[in-house]
Amino acid sequence: MHYYRLYFIGPQGHIEDVRECFVEDDADAVAEAQQLDHGGVIEIWRQGKKITDVQPGAVRRHGRVQSMRRSPAA
Repeated sequence: MHYYRLYFIGPQGHIEDVRECFVEDDADAVAEAQQLDHGGVIEIWRQGKKITDVQPGAVRRHGRVQSMRRSPAA
């Protein structure tokens, strides 16, 4: 299992929320992001490397995503 961060990007291009997921590979991380109901882009990151963007309206499937609080910007 690998650790990924999903960044929810708002209409102004800023991060609105962050979630984490533990999945087998990049394809599973994309599938996790696709299941989420978000009106904007979701960026998928693993170990400091951006994997891809998931665009609004992507196909969804059931998965394992947990909410994660983001530290306020300094």
